[in-house]
Amino acid sequence: MEDMNNNVSNVNNESVTPVIETPPKGNNLFKVLFVISILVVIGLLIVIYSLLQNSKKSDITETNNEVEKTVTPTTEPTIIETVVSQQATPTTEKSKTYKATSVQDDKNSVTKLILKDDQGNETIIDKQSYWKLGETDTIIKPSFSNFVFSPNNNFLSYIKNSGYEGGQSFLYDIKNKQKIDHLGFYTYTDAGFTADSKYFYVCSEHGMDNGGAIIIDLIKSTPVYNKEGSFNCKYNTNDNSLSLTEEISSLTKESLISREKKTTLFSFTKGDFIN
Repeated sequence: MEDMNNNVSNVNNESVTPVIETPPKGNNLFKVLFVISILVVIGLLIVIYSLLQNSKKSDITETNNEVEKTVTPTTEPTIIETVVSQQATPTTEKSKTYKATSVQDDKNSVTKLILKDDQGNETIIDKQSYWKLGETDTIIKPSFSNFVFSPNNNFLSYIKNSGYEGGQSFLYDIKNKQKIDHLGFYTYTDAGFTADSKYFYVCSEHGMDNGGAIIIDLIKSTPVYNKEGSFNCKYNTNDNSLSLTEEISSLTKESLISREKKTTLFSFTKGDFIN
């Protein structure tokens, strides 16, 4: 009994050493690998984030460069474009069209030459009174005829008929409202204007009045050719020329009438005869 108590006392007096369990080596390796994997993933995320940020900065820089290249300064003037547009839009006045009418006014015993434009406006440009034939009671009513307008409608040629074996031919300036010339022919073989409305021509054979040929420069309002005689003329639009054929009569030794024709060519482009 005493021995047992001594054993117990010995046991109690001995220091107790705790037993520490050592974890298996495999579990530690797994933890190390897990931590390393997490660190690698975090590193990769950091690298990817940095690359994305650098890419955005690069795109922004390129975009800014492109914007700077395409922007046009607003302070540069555009004078040349303005001048061209002004020169490319000239304004021209549209010419009017007209109609000439001979009207006999029995109430006032007068014949009127009335010019009516395309807007319905009427203008009396010439007139002549009725007249009695000799000591008779026959009333003669004059008239106007042979109306020819220039291509630009600025001029009119016409014949003023007396109503009895006589008349006169005239040229009227519509734009300036005045007569340019009394041509002196009662009838004519040909009369007209050049295609550019710069010249007027008229030719007449011998008849009750003297015949002749007249060419008038409408720009200067002056005749460039005026000759008495017996003429026929023909205008050629292709080369803007006038062919004048004059019939020259003469007496032979046998007192016979000899007729000869002479043709000349007037160029309106040159303003002179070319043969």
